[in-house]
Amino acid sequence: MISDIHQEISFEQLVEALPFGVVVLQGNGCLELANQKALLWLDMPIDLLDAATFEIATGVNPLPVAMGVPPISFSMSIPYPVEVAMHKCQLPSGPGVLIALTDVSLQEEVNRMQAELQEELFNRLRQEMVSPLFMIGKFLDHPDAVGLGQARAAMEQINWFFQTYLLAATDESH
Repeated sequence: MISDIHQEISFEQLVEALPFGVVVLQGNGCLELANQKALLWLDMPIDLLDAATFEIATGVNPLPVAMGVPPISFSMSIPYPVEVAMHKCQLPSGPGVLIALTDVSLQEEVNRMQAELQEELFNRLRQEMVSPLFMIGKFLDHPDAVGLGQARAAMEQINWFFQTYLLAATDESH
């Protein structure tokens, strides 16, 4: 029979299978429910997790949300990079707060890589453009035969940079 094939899935198993951390606190601050992802990302054992320890760990008291304060969202990077969203919920015991933790480590890595790329581009821009422009400016302030050759080489370097990094993209679109 089909009912023999399918096993009953408990609510706890369902919460554990979620791709984000979940904490549910009662209005009095006691823990109702937490999955392993939330415990890992908060770096907290389940027997210590309540509203007070959550506030110590995050700096945000969740209980006002259970009492009707608008939902709160914030980011944490320590002990694990997560976005935290807190919403009021209704439990059988009364008002509570549902806390969802979303892993943002990939986004932080992308941001770090983007910052490195920007720094690399800035350094290349400085090397390939600024130094040659100073050389051309120096020649224009004191023109002489030796400086003319250096100024031409600097201008060729600037033209190469524009062709390689800036003008190539616009040339292809025409």
